[in-house]
Amino acid sequence: MMLNSDEIAHYEQRGGTFLSELAEAINYSCPIARGSASAFKERNVDAQYSDVIGNAVERWRATHNAA
Repeated sequence: MMLNSDEIAHYEQRGGTFLSELAEAINYSCPIARGSASAFKERNVDAQYSDVIGNAVERWRATHNAA
């Protein structure tokens, strides 16, 4: 998911602590569950970016001899 402007501001102020708290809130809301009413459910960008991310990982692995 992409951070919204409020989340970006919180991240800039609090760094990793904010990201940990956000991750916990996302996990607790269970956005992947069928019928979930999570506010984060509609912010999933996996389908939109999965090919790009997969290609980037493959290029990184090839460059770094990683399995």
